[in-house]
Amino acid sequence: MRLHDPSRSGLLGRRVLVTGASAGIGFGIAQMLGEAGTKVALVARNSDSLDEACGKLDSLGIDACHGRLY
Repeated sequence: MRLHDPSRSGLLGRRVLVTGASAGIGFGIAQMLGEAGTKVALVARNSDSLDEACGKLDSLGIDACHGRLY
């Protein structure tokens, strides 16, 4: 899902934390929020998958950082 005008979403410039962001719904939410202009912090249990997800978002021009839950 792509927001038509990120500046009107009220999310532009905000910081968000997305759990379960390495795949599936969590990744989709992280991508959608990033496309809306947020700075996304990704968290998941699998660090390898999280690195891959962060790389995908980075290639889309989305500002994302990540960490691992234990």
